[in-house]
Amino acid sequence: MKRRWIAMLAPCLLFVSCLREPLKPDPAPPQFLFSAGDTIELVSDAPVRAAPNAFATSLGTQLKGAKGRIVSPTGIVDTDGDNTRYWNIDFLSTTPDGWVSGIYLMPSGGSIPTFYVSPTGSTSNDGSSPSQAWPLQHALAGAPDPSTGSPRIHAGDRIYLLDGNYDMIGNTSFEPTSAVNGTSSRRTTFRAAPGAHPVLRLNAADCINANNAATLLHVGPAVAWVTFQDLELVNIATSRSDPDPADISCHDYRRDGIFNEGDHIAFVSLLLHDLGIAVFNGDNADGAEFDGNIVFNNGWQKSDGSTDGHGLYFHSTTGVTARGNVIFNQYGYGIHVYSGTANTLNNVTLSGNVSFNNGSLGPQASSCASNILLGGETSTTGDVVTGNMTYFGAPERSGMCNNVKIGWDAAAINGAVQVSDNYFVGKGTDASPWDLVVFMSHWTSATVTNNTLIGCKPGGSCAGTLVATTHCLTSGPLGTIWSWTGNKQYRDPASYSWNYFVSPACTTYSQQQTFTTWKNGTQLGLSDQTFSAAPTAQQVFSWGSSFDPNRATVVVYNWTGAGDFTVDLTGKLAAGTYRVFNVMNLSAPVGSPVTYGGSGSITLPISLVTPTNPIGSPFDPPFADDINFNVYILRP
Repeated sequence: MKRRWIAMLAPCLLFVSCLREPLKPDPAPPQFLFSAGDTIELVSDAPVRAAPNAFATSLGTQLKGAKGRIVSPTGIVDTDGDNTRYWNIDFLSTTPDGWVSGIYLMPSGGSIPTFYVSPTGSTSNDGSSPSQAWPLQHALAGAPDPSTGSPRIHAGDRIYLLDGNYDMIGNTSFEPTSAVNGTSSRRTTFRAAPGAHPVLRLNAADCINANNAATLLHVGPAVAWVTFQDLELVNIATSRSDPDPADISCHDYRRDGIFNEGDHIAFVSLLLHDLGIAVFNGDNADGAEFDGNIVFNNGWQKSDGSTDGHGLYFHSTTGVTARGNVIFNQYGYGIHVYSGTANTLNNVTLSGNVSFNNGSLGPQASSCASNILLGGETSTTGDVVTGNMTYFGAPERSGMCNNVKIGWDAAAINGAVQVSDNYFVGKGTDASPWDLVVFMSHWTSATVTNNTLIGCKPGGSCAGTLVATTHCLTSGPLGTIWSWTGNKQYRDPASYSWNYFVSPACTTYSQQQTFTTWKNGTQLGLSDQTFSAAPTAQQVFSWGSSFDPNRATVVVYNWTGAGDFTVDLTGKLAAGTYRVFNVMNLSAPVGSPVTYGGSGSITLPISLVTPTNPIGSPFDPPFADDINFNVYILRP
């Protein structure tokens, strides 16, 4: 691992600007820099203190060899004491936990090589410190040694991106090569440096119909076991409408943010906004993970008035996982797992994502998009949809329809799907039979259990279709091949809010039916509960990050209209002090920072904000923040 010496900052206290100078040697032993979640080991017995200060109360001593995880996202230099950098540590098997000087710490299991890149980096630098940073593309190519050509980045290395804008030049994507490949036990990681805000950006609005060249970050098929974390990707072009009729089949007018063809690539805690399609995952990208990303305001209008541009657009053969992402306010679909006949969609896992108000930004007369779509013109199997949440705001717009579609109303016959423990809230105010909360079609095997389906909201009407099911596979009812049990359906069971195809050839359509007629005709939902009115109690969901213990997401369905809510973050968030952000506007935190002790519940206020407008959009602005529904991010 490359080491950095910790600066003697005390002489700079009266001159703030000198804090920007390169770090200088310190007479203390060399100290490693860590990130939140890193595992450390003590090189000798060490005092543990209540604060990052040599004079702070001693909580006890941890012995040489003790292991723990870094809790604080950046170390704190004790300028009033021993001038070393202190780290907040959660020890794994012993107590006490607390602050320990970096002179006692090393990475557990050996050193972690760390390099730096910046917008002004040079290929002649050695990458070992901020002042020696490389350019980003040089690092993505393995930072070849100028004399030997051999890569200086290896499996398991960590590459920190420093502050600033990393601009895409022309049509040349940022593109890692196989030189940076990691392994299953040693991922190579490109991530924001502690306290930094790196932005990958482009400025283009045109159609070139070439996926690689049109993409801000392209991960090719030779790349494997690499993580991209805590970065922002954005298109700053102001054109949101393509006027050229020749571009009607164009799929890259505002360019894609990410095109992934690599194996076991992880995209973690990224901000992806104002792009064309935020993410496209290719057929043969094995084992890709999309975890905790915030995806919003993507897409554009075509010359015929229709819209395009989705949040997460997946193909898959052996598997892709989307976990804990927040996807909202696209011109097109939120999650779009779809393909024509030439591609595959198998083994897709959608787990714990929240997708809302997608399809709401474009010109409404010609738009129709879903929060979640799984299915296309090619068959799919081995799919899991579990623990996801959706919402459509008010007043409803015509571009928001078919809230959740599991299966496609086309000839492709799908295999097996599991749909469980989801909380799906649709429009519920449009009488059109195709403004659906949930649509399922063309599965030879489906398990649908413990879901909550809501088509009524407080103060709103209850119209449109709650559930539509089709099969075209068996002469008997769907209940002979699907298992549909234990769900909660919020719609008056006497209303005409359910429909289904009643013949194997899908030639006879039932139109709107009551719950009892649908249940008897399909033999589905025999143990489901129905509720005539909207929910009357708050529903709060929360999750942590698989990659960052200092980050949590909270979703609140505030059906009571209350001014605050309580959430249990035990096992989801490390102890610490956190800022709270409403995802509708991430420019500043809401309220004061909160302190969490590492277990139990905390109470947070319902904080409404002015939504972030899409760059250059001439159409409907985002919905005003909604007292009934909010999503919050907690981070240091």
